[in-house]
Amino acid sequence: MAHYQRKSFDRPNFFQRLFRQVKRENAYVEINNLLADHPVEQITRQEIRGILDKYGLEKADPQRKRELMKPMLAHVLIDGVIDEQEQQQLDHLCEILNLPREVVQELLHEMADELYSEAISAAIVNKHLSEKEQTELDALAHTLGLRPDETQAIAERQKKRFLEGQISEGLADALWTPEQEKEWGPTTPATDTKPSLSDRTVQLMNRYRRYWQLRFGPLPALDVPQELAKGEECYARLSAHWLVCLTDPKRYTRGGPEARNKMAKNFYWRSHKAGLSRMNDKNLQLRDQGELLITSRRLLFLGLEQPRSIRFAHIQDFVPFQDGVLIQREAGKHPYLRLKGDSQEVPLLLERLLEWDL
Repeated sequence: MAHYQRKSFDRPNFFQRLFRQVKRENAYVEINNLLADHPVEQITRQEIRGILDKYGLEKADPQRKRELMKPMLAHVLIDGVIDEQEQQQLDHLCEILNLPREVVQELLHEMADELYSEAISAAIVNKHLSEKEQTELDALAHTLGLRPDETQAIAERQKKRFLEGQISEGLADALWTPEQEKEWGPTTPATDTKPSLSDRTVQLMNRYRRYWQLRFGPLPALDVPQELAKGEECYARLSAHWLVCLTDPKRYTRGGPEARNKMAKNFYWRSHKAGLSRMNDKNLQLRDQGELLITSRRLLFLGLEQPRSIRFAHIQDFVPFQDGVLIQREAGKHPYLRLKGDSQEVPLLLERLLEWDL
């Protein structure tokens, strides 16, 4: 039968050959080849039963029988019309495979959904459905016998999947730019629809939008009760612990400002983001806890015991970790600032405010 293509038999493995066991998967290959070689009307249920007995199968797997129906159904879906001869062939195929007639309708619907989904996915690759593409999709839906509510549900599902994929790709560098926001944000024209995104994707977009602003956008100044120097602004305020590093901080050094200047602009922090580790508590000693302010001029720590301040000019290097940042300064103990909240905002701000790669 032209709708079926002959397949090659799977070779038995060593132990199957040793014990002269048949490879049961070949039963379905043999049934497929029987359908490929003969009109379906000429095949009897006894022939199918004989093949199953040959391979020691008491009954055929229901899913494999559904797979054997698909080439015939794919042929039917080409023109969307089941004529009398095709209906007889489908009925006979159900009979010899011992499948309920309802399976045909189930499979037709599943395959129509799959075909329309593939067409939608191909059409939205260019981020916009043209009038011609929409007309072609409407014609395909009619051919496949899909109702308008079904095509709308399929289109929304595929557009959401496409948007999720595009946005995930755009978030790979941990920044969400205004250009990406314009193209893929809540009012995106990219697929003529408003994206319905997962909670995780929305959270990442919000976080990485903030990261971009900290790294490249206008820095909004925070109102803080502490008195700052004239012209000094506060850009971040986090709960923190002030610890000191008991081991040689050089083991954590990424290269210092001189090495940073040789790197591609703005890639120092992000290049290490994926591999951030957690500082071993054995290497740290707690000195104070309180609040960290990152201003336009310094790191200002307001502890329970005493305030501490490190001007940017005295910072030689910094190393980000999962829960904080190690500050390497010109003299004195090197503090480790363990942060609560999104600690990854701090390296972005430091890299910008220190102006080592600008």
